[in-house]
Amino acid sequence: MDVMLWTAAIDDRPGFGAISSRIGLAGDAHRFEGPTDIHAEVLRKHAETPLACVLVDEAQFLSKDQVWQCARLADQSGIPVVCYGLRTDFQGELFPGSAALLAVLLLLATCAILGLSATLKRSRRALAGAAQ
Repeated sequence: MDVMLWTAAIDDRPGFGAISSRIGLAGDAHRFEGPTDIHAEVLRKHAETPLACVLVDEAQFLSKDQVWQCARLADQSGIPVVCYGLRTDFQGELFPGSAALLAVLLLLATCAILGLSATLKRSRRALAGAAQ
């Protein structure tokens, strides 16, 4: 099983299009922009080669729709999605992608406290709204 790596196309630092760790691990990554349908791309890849998970670097640059696409991947397709990125800019303002990720996280945490049936009902409503 493979891991599908994603990073923001806006990132133009050295090693553009790759994700690397401090211990020297590195891998080429798919690049997302505003119109990128991450959900469709991941499902297409998953149909070819089963994916163990999806890792998104620079997740602060995800759009709200892309955050919900990632949530659908985890919720409906059973593919774990791990997102890394900054929470706020230098002025302490949330990035749009970070705000959406925190909102999804809060929704899931609230549902976990309320129980499984609340999770299913709220997630389905939220996902239905995001698909529009």
